[in-house]
Amino acid sequence: MRPTPDRDFLNLEKRTTVHGETDGPTDFVEAKVAALARLRADGIGENLFCKIEFQTLRRLPRSQRVLFTVHTYVEPFNRLTPRAATHLATNIRLATDHDISLYKNLEDPDVTDVILRYLDDKATEGRP
Repeated sequence: MRPTPDRDFLNLEKRTTVHGETDGPTDFVEAKVAALARLRADGIGENLFCKIEFQTLRRLPRSQRVLFTVHTYVEPFNRLTPRAATHLATNIRLATDHDISLYKNLEDPDVTDVILRYLDDKATEGRP
């Protein structure tokens, strides 16, 4: 089963079990360093995922009722086309609003820089 980006983006936060025991690094800085090391060692392309949702409204012919559908696609970064990597990098750079960067878990410049470097490299793949 492929992990989805709905889960904690990079597992940077401290986790506590039901019994109150700490699961993983106890310090945020320690957790961030560990996550960045894991990304660098294991590769961003296979450990980070892009989630895209297509939402549609359709009117049913007989009843004239409206049907709302959502189709979700989840792909690892290494399957992004150069064009998609360019668009994603642009959108990350434009996500300067603090609430959006928190929601997308991009408020940490170290993490964002690692992701953007990967996407920029991916965007230039195959160019002369």
